[in-house]
Amino acid sequence: MRAFVMGGCMALALGLVAQAGYVNLLSLDLSPDGNLLLFVQMKDVYVKTVGGEDLRQLTDEGGVIWARFAPDGSHFYYIAFQNGHYVVKRGEVDGDTRETVLAEEGVNFFYAVPFPDGKRLVVISDREGQTDLWIYHLEEKAFTRLTNTTGLEATPDVSRDGKNIVFVALWEGMQSWDIHLIRLEGEEVNYDIVTEDPFFDWAPRISPDGKWIAFESTRSGDSEIWVMRTRENGLYLTRITKDSWRNAFPVWSPDMEMLVFGTRRDGEDAWTISVTETY
Repeated sequence: MRAFVMGGCMALALGLVAQAGYVNLLSLDLSPDGNLLLFVQMKDVYVKTVGGEDLRQLTDEGGVIWARFAPDGSHFYYIAFQNGHYVVKRGEVDGDTRETVLAEEGVNFFYAVPFPDGKRLVVISDREGQTDLWIYHLEEKAFTRLTNTTGLEATPDVSRDGKNIVFVALWEGMQSWDIHLIRLEGEEVNYDIVTEDPFFDWAPRISPDGKWIAFESTRSGDSEIWVMRTRENGLYLTRITKDSWRNAFPVWSPDMEMLVFGTRRDGEDAWTISVTETY
């Protein structure tokens, strides 16, 4: 069984703004090969080599709040404010093409994450009057609804085999944001509440082997990175970071040996991007 420990954290080379790092970090992702960082800061998308200085700005729209790599690693999906609402767009990492792939009049789309097959997106939308989790089929341009619950959903992630979706929700009657897991088993859709407590849980990411979830949580009093088993593998919580700063947006390396995450010190606007060993 994999053993997780509080590893020593190393700041990645930054060289951007506000001395310590990035301002208003909103999302963070690693390319499928683990070589590139994709992140949103100051409402636009940036990319850089892990540990490198080759920072590039990929969008210049000023209203971006989320970005994720496509499975091919050469494209990315992002959420941008356009014509009064949030839409899903797609861009080239090494090119200038930017296109809108999902937009409806009067409708907002948030937190788009591609499935590994590249044919579907999981997305949160208010297209039926309340925010819910949906699957959008890119070729058919059709939707499959996954939730129909009063409240809010956010920060989904899809497992490498495409069979599990993890997300956080603040539904009616809940004390705080909790982690939920959807299992797609053929035509069946099964739901699990992974955490149910008064703590703030955010931005869960499923490990490449599908057995672990890394996430941000305030269960220790501070906002730290935690790792736990998925419910079918037995709940097993391990605290990865231990400091008084906000640690957020964890991402697994492809080999699961490292976790990359953002850190913001108290009283500072700037974030650093750090990496820690998982065992």
